[in-house]
Amino acid sequence: MNYNRSHPMVNLTFILAAVFLFIASVLLALLLGARVYGNIEEAASTRYNERVCLSYLVTKIHAGDRGGDGIRVGEFGGVPALYIDEALTDGSYETVVYAYDGWIRELLREKGLVLPPGAGVPLLEVESLSFHFERANLLSIAYVGKDGGSRVAFAHLRSFGEDGL
Repeated sequence: MNYNRSHPMVNLTFILAAVFLFIASVLLALLLGARVYGNIEEAASTRYNERVCLSYLVTKIHAGDRGGDGIRVGEFGGVPALYIDEALTDGSYETVVYAYDGWIRELLREKGLVLPPGAGVPLLEVESLSFHFERANLLSIAYVGKDGGSRVAFAHLRSFGEDGL
């Protein structure tokens, strides 16, 4: 019987090649999966920030929609701002919502009190924010996020009535 000793070496080489190919495939799948997960997480985070920002603003507007000129649009520190009047037991106050230094900020201050734009509480990161009355009872909110994505939301002010007057 003629026994060939090179045969076991071929089997070992084949097995090692298969193991290395399997390990390389697993590593490639992990790297690709991590990249896909990162992209999905970043897109979801961006959309989440946009939704939270606009929902917060529309809710804030509806909460302050009490009639008259309780909701106004103007400037604060040279940037577009939303003013919401609030009558508290110890005086008249206003909430100012604006974008400054890369953040949406909210500032509750006594009417007439002068404060710098940096005094507001930073809430969410944003590139820019603007407000515009389309009609007397319809306020548009334009949002541009840090990634450059933009959205517009509308808030219907019920205190003006259905005809907007």
